[in-house]
Amino acid sequence: MQPIKVAVIGSGPVGTDLMMKVLRGAPTLEMAALIGIDPDSPGLVQAAELGVPTSARGLAGLLAMPHFADIALVFDATTAGAHRANVTALAEHGKRIVHLTQSALGAHVVPGVNLDAHVCARNINVLTGSAQATVPLVAAIATVTPVLEAAAAAVVAGTPAKAMTRDRIAALTDTTAHALTTVGGALRARASLSLDRTDPPRATVATLRAAVGELDRRGRGAVAAAVREAASRVAAYSPGFRVADEVRIEPGGEGTDEVTVGLELTGAGAHLPVHAGGLDLMTAAAVRIAERAAVSC
Repeated sequence: MQPIKVAVIGSGPVGTDLMMKVLRGAPTLEMAALIGIDPDSPGLVQAAELGVPTSARGLAGLLAMPHFADIALVFDATTAGAHRANVTALAEHGKRIVHLTQSALGAHVVPGVNLDAHVCARNINVLTGSAQATVPLVAAIATVTPVLEAAAAAVVAGTPAKAMTRDRIAALTDTTAHALTTVGGALRARASLSLDRTDPPRATVATLRAAVGELDRRGRGAVAAAVREAASRVAAYSPGFRVADEVRIEPGGEGTDEVTVGLELTGAGAHLPVHAGGLDLMTAAAVRIAERAAVSC
């Protein structure tokens, strides 16, 4: 099949990483444009050097490109406010959107959990790195036994932490907790995000704790196997994703057990630094979604 043409709006580190992932390892996608607002941004400069069409006029520049009609899907790596305007404008032209902003708009999608149900949605939300890491595991546990409560705790290292404000952290953890219930299937959920300013920066890590009903030996084995299988599906498109330790299942009190899974997220280094594992997992998930859309929609 012919690859579909895609564009990226947002020429910062996330948008540039998306571009490099498309160029290096997505044969069903063709990189048709990188759009920014600063003509001197490193992303636009790099794109031009690679022969990718660019514009520093934002959305208006994309709409004015002579090959805009041929672009089937747009990655949005801008902001929540910009995304609302982008959705309105691009919907008028029938473009599909996969976005990595803080906006709540769009179908909330985690590959391996609910992509089949939403692959052809007009606007897809990639949520957060923590959600992409932990929701597949919660959903896997839920195939064996109900998840009474899920708690996701992430530690973000290095450069990405510098842009974190209290409001941004709250928005990210709220999104993650919501996804653990609505996509992962937990009855209740909470999430936290801590900043690690160690120099040199260390890989992003996350811990999932899931409260379930008391399990017998067979049930514990089934839960552990389901978690490992879910992790392998994530690693298929994000090779730096791994379960750092054995899946632990211990008594939680009052007739419950607690499942604990430690995760390590190492980026691929396409553009984002390897310690930015959460952001890298988001871009990997976005590209996987677009690849599926290319052959399914």
